[in-house]
Amino acid sequence: MRRLTLAAAASALVFTIASPALADQEPTPPQEQQQMRGERRRSDGHTQRKRNPAERFKKLDINGDGTVSRTEWPRAAEVFDKLDANKDGALTMTELQAGRSKRHRRR
Repeated sequence: MRRLTLAAAASALVFTIASPALADQEPTPPQEQQQMRGERRRSDGHTQRKRNPAERFKKLDINGDGTVSRTEWPRAAEVFDKLDANKDGALTMTELQAGRSKRHRRR
């Protein structure tokens, strides 16, 4: 019982000391919070995460050989064939980036 009372007193003391310091902090505006999380607001009001191409490529490259094979590719085979510029059956980071920039130019 005595330990419980000591723990409660210590908690109350910490809360009392920390409360003024926490009250002095300005809350972070929602837009800044989104930027810190790597998000952006779309025109339709939804939030969208920014995609890091290197991270996405690493997730696709399941066996870690530096290329994405057809078996590792989660989308349709036709998309893979369009992106595979040298037709070697494997996508490199350069091929994926080239395909992405082509797609953005068409928009």
